[in-house]
Amino acid sequence: MIHQLLNGLSKRKEVTDRESFKKLLTRIPLATIPTGTCNGIASSFYGCADAFIATRNIIEGDVKPLDVAHIVYDGKELYDAHVISWACTAAFDD
Repeated sequence: MIHQLLNGLSKRKEVTDRESFKKLLTRIPLATIPTGTCNGIASSFYGCADAFIATRNIIEGDVKPLDVAHIVYDGKELYDAHVISWACTAAFDD
């Protein structure tokens, strides 16, 4: 899951603040490949829930930006990523 990956990366030694985390994320390309249920992010990025097409797009360098939310709650810092869209995305989220 993307949010778990983001939170793990945010714990690296070179990440000291939000700006250093942003720099890290621009150096490390991340990708999501639809392989099961809840493929909404992959579907939003690649227009399909097909693992082979998504993998081909990733290899060919089809890069899409993703907004990352920075959340501070009860003294803890967390990062999260979601895709918000309008339409019938549930039809593609399988």
